[in-house]
Order: sequence, then structure tokens, then C-alpha cells
Amino acid sequence: TGNTFLVDGLDFSNFQLGVLSVMSAVAQLGGLMAYRGFLEETSWRVNYMLTTGVGIIFSCLSILLVLRLNSDAGIGDFAFAAGDTVFLAFITGIQFMPSVLIALALSPVGQEGTGFAVFTTFGNLGQSLGGCIGNGLVRIWDCSNETIKAGDYSGVWKLTVLTSALQLVPIAWVSFLPHGREEMTNLVGSNFWFGAFFVGLFIA
Repeated sequence: TGNTFLVDGLDFSNFQLGVLSVMSAVAQLGGLMAYRGFLEETSWRVNYMLTTGVGIIFSCLSILLVLRLNSDAGIGDFAFAAGDTVFLAFITGIQFMPSVLIALALSPVGQEGTGFAVFTTFGNLGQSLGGCIGNGLVRIWDCSNETIKAGDYSGVWKLTVLTSALQLVPIAWVSFLPHGREEMTNLVGSNFWFGAFFVGLFIA
């Protein structure tokens, strides 16, 4: 729905979409480096809750683009979309690193590559599942291409609010996460349900 709105609602070109993808990838790499350089000693629980909260805020900022409030403030559509995309990708990079560390810690010695591949597969499964759920949610409000081309964005902003709110759901289980590497080391091999929970959180 996001790209559909950018193309059919705001007339973004393929080149602009490509630039947004590149900027997103670079920003996510920047998030990984920022975590390693400055946030490595922070609690993983705090990391997850803060990055989720900030992510929700920037996700909701898309509503300003949908309602065209950015134009009223003199900010171009591409500039606003680029800023929103970059910050979201940066936050995603910061949030992703602890997940990688947990995945590697759960992997048997000498099989870290295989373990990481398994968790990556679960991550891709989560993305596919999220896409299916998103396609179902689109049916709640009219977000069809024809409606967006006609200039009716009411369904888009409502769907944005709903999907942003759904990001709060995984926080309910964040207390199961270890605080850091030391606690992670103590948990490895001792709790089957922790491993099952982590896989579920990774998919979410």
C-alpha cells in the first residue's frame, strides 16, 4: 500500500522509488554501525522498546504525507518520504543487531552460519505473513489503486494508523528477552520456551 500510494497518489517515478530503496539500505547499515559503536552495552529490552516506540512515531508521520500536511509546511513529497524512510531504516538497523546476537548465541558451536540462515528464513516468513495480513487489512478500507488515483486517501491514513498501532503487540512479550549478552549466555541451552519465544518475536 505504501508504494502504491507513492506511485498512484504522489506520482513517484521508478527512479525515485529506487533512490528510496538505496537510502533505506544505507540507513539500515548506519543503524547497525551505530548500535555497535554506541549502544552495544544497553539493555536489549530497553533497546527493543525504545526503537519500537520511535518506529511507531515515524510510521505515523506518514499520515502527514497522506493528508498533504507536508505541502502546507513547505516540505516536498520526496524529501518528506525520504526522511521518513531513512529514519525508519536506521531504527530498524539498531533493533536488528540484538536479534542477530541472540540468534548466534542459540546456534550450536560451529554451526552459527546455519543457525543464522534458519533465523533469516523465519524473518522472511514473518515478512511474507505480514504481507498476507496487510492484504487482508486493505479490505477493511478502500485502498485500491483506482481510489488512490481519484485522490481519496481516507482509507490509506486509517490503514497507516492501524498498522502503526499493531507494532505495539510484540512489546507485550519483551520481558522474556534477556537484558544483554551475560544473561543470554546463562539462558542458552536452559530454556526451550525462550528459544520458541524468540523465534516468534523474530517473525513478528
